[in-house]
Amino acid sequence: MRHETRLKLDRELRLRQLKFAGIGLAILAAVVGGFLLVDLDSHETKTRVAGTIESVATPAQKGALDGLEVGVKLEDGRHVRVLAMKSRDPHVGDRIEVTEHHHLTGRTTFTFR
Repeated sequence: MRHETRLKLDRELRLRQLKFAGIGLAILAAVVGGFLLVDLDSHETKTRVAGTIESVATPAQKGALDGLEVGVKLEDGRHVRVLAMKSRDPHVGDRIEVTEHHHLTGRTTFTFR
């Protein structure tokens, strides 16, 4: 085999190996990024916010026999919906406190405990 042909063949083989290594690194980066995103969502700060119950309804979801969907107007003017157990017996006009969860991803959720 001529020297020039051998150099071209070696170059093509190295290029192919680098492509496979690049694809592997991209997949690894995507997996690590997914794990970091999940980790960011699991870190949260909790604050208690007072509000008044505006509406109480049964959720439209199948299998939610013990739950109620409660509409709450918070003191800062926001309207949120939280799920509550029927055993809590919420009524329209009741003053309650809900927990506001701020996740590091920017997502905000509310719970009624």
